[in-house]
Amino acid sequence: MEKLSELDVELLVFLNGLGSESYDSFWRIATNTIYWIPVFLIVFILLLKTSSKKEILLTLSSILLLALSTGLVVFLFKENVMRLRPNNDETVSQMLRLVIRPVSYSFISGHAANSIAVTSFVVMVFREKTKWIYLFWLWPMLFIYSRLYFGVHYPSDIISGVVIGFLLSFAFYRFHNFLGVKFRIY
Repeated sequence: MEKLSELDVELLVFLNGLGSESYDSFWRIATNTIYWIPVFLIVFILLLKTSSKKEILLTLSSILLLALSTGLVVFLFKENVMRLRPNNDETVSQMLRLVIRPVSYSFISGHAANSIAVTSFVVMVFREKTKWIYLFWLWPMLFIYSRLYFGVHYPSDIISGVVIGFLLSFAFYRFHNFLGVKFRIY
C-alpha cells in the first residue's frame, strides 16, 4: 500500500510539474463549473430537438437526481476518509506548483465523479439520437486534468471519482429507462 501511495505522489508531482504560468488562465476556466454552462445548454437544446415533453422532464429529472446523488456520495467519502488534499499536505505541497488552494478533503474527486456521471448519462441517453455526442467526453477530460494540473487531487482520488461516476451513471441510466418504459414515455 505504501508503494501505491508513493506512486500516487510521484505521478501527481510529474503531472503538476507540466504546468506553467502561461496556461494557468486556461486551466482556471477549465476547472470552474460556471464556465461549463454552455455544455448544459447544448444538452438542453438537444433534448428540445429530439425528445417529447415527457422525455425532457424525465431526462432532466434524472440528470438532476444523478448530480445530487453523486454530490452526496462524494461528500460522504470526503467526510469519512478525510484525506488531506496534496496542496494541504506539507510533505507533498513542497513538491508541487500551487496555483489554487482549496481546503476541503481530497478523496474522492467531486469534479471527476460529477463530470463523469453526468457525461456518461448524457452520452448513453443521446447515443442513438446523435453520433457526435461522444465529443462530450472532452468536458470531463479537461475538468479532471485541471485538478491534477493544480495539485489539488491525487491520481487515486481522480480514478476513484471516475469509477464512482461511471457506476452511478449506469445505475441512473438503467432506472431512467425503467421509468421510461414503465410509464410509456418511450
